[in-house]
Amino acid sequence: MSSPASRHLLVARRRRRWAIGLGVLGVLVVVLAAVTVAVNVGGSSKSTSSPTTSPEGSTTTTPSGTSVAAGGAPTISSLTPSTGSAGQVVVVSGTNLVSANGHVEVRFGDLVAPTSCPTQGSCRATVPPSAAGGRVLVTVSTQSGTSNGLWFTYR
Repeated sequence: MSSPASRHLLVARRRRRWAIGLGVLGVLVVVLAAVTVAVNVGGSSKSTSSPTTSPEGSTTTTPSGTSVAAGGAPTISSLTPSTGSAGQVVVVSGTNLVSANGHVEVRFGDLVAPTSCPTQGSCRATVPPSAAGGRVLVTVSTQSGTSNGLWFTYR
């Protein structure tokens, strides 16, 4: 049987090991938190958000790593194709199509289209169903504003 002094020494050593282990774990947690804050706050020019949902419920996807501009309203230079039917994919080309917070919303008239923007200058929008048909103005909205409109004709 061991003496009370040796048991006390053994308990003290175990407590010290636990204290050192918890201290190291605490430092790791603090460092990880600091790195996370630095990544979220510090001047990254890349969007890290992936799908966001517009108020109407359509999904907009800006893949992680999509380069985004620091400002300026979007502009549309072309729609390809500019005629088609619901469910068809239309490529919207232009500038500043994705804002710094990753927000992008493509509208066909009053209807929000599911959209994916792999680059700052190109988005793929799925034409939403329209009861009225005919010609509608296509616009892109971001945190920086709303673009010019180009015409799309439903067939």
